[in-house]
This record gives sequence, structure tokens and C-alpha cells, in this order.
Amino acid sequence: MTNIGVFWIYQDTVIGRAVNVEKGKEYIPGIVDGPDDHVTLWEKNPGFLNLFPELYQTEYQTIPRGRILYDRVKKKSMVYMDKRLFLNNIKLKISIFFGLNNVAWRSDPHYTSDPETISSLFEEDWR
Repeated sequence: MTNIGVFWIYQDTVIGRAVNVEKGKEYIPGIVDGPDDHVTLWEKNPGFLNLFPELYQTEYQTIPRGRILYDRVKKKSMVYMDKRLFLNNIKLKISIFFGLNNVAWRSDPHYTSDPETISSLFEEDWR
């Protein structure tokens, strides 16, 4: 069965949490999202970081990341992720980790790990 959830790619390894589609929620009709968000999973449930203890002192948004949703109508997984991750070997690792078969791969600027882009998200122009 296909899973949904959030993930990061660090040292060529998928870290995160995969959850069965049936345990997700439809915030948008027909689109199933997992119960986790990146911030909470990173800060409140960091057990998955045990493989890489150096990450405990790292901000969640600095590691390339993404999210898996499931479209019930199209019976298709949708992977939204940092554009840096669009490599065949990374896609394969994500597919294996989440048990994905029918997949739409999409970039999302929200998941950027580029330091300049992240900084610009927090700058405000008050002119």
C-alpha cells in the first residue's frame, strides 16, 4: 500500500516518516495528506535523526525536503520536493521508502533549502 508523509534527504539517505494513506486526512477533497509537518516532526519527534546526530543542531529547512500526498481520484502519489532532489537515484530511494508506484514528481519553492531563497522569505519590504 502507498504511504504519505514528509521526508528529508541527507547524505543520500531518506529520513522522515511514512504513514499509510488510510491514516491521512483530506483537507482538500480527494487529496490525502499525512498527519506530520516538517517543523513538528523535526523538533518534537527527532528519533529518526539518530542515524545522523549532527542534525540535532540543524534547522529543519536547511536539509532538502519534501512531502508525499495521495490523489484518491487519480490513484496517484504526488511528491512535492526541493528541486535539488530531482535525480533518478533520489526518486528511487523516495519511492522505496514510501512504497510508491504511480507517481507525479513536482518541485515546490516552499521546500527550498537554498540559503539565499530562505533568507528572502523572511525579509519584508515595508516601503
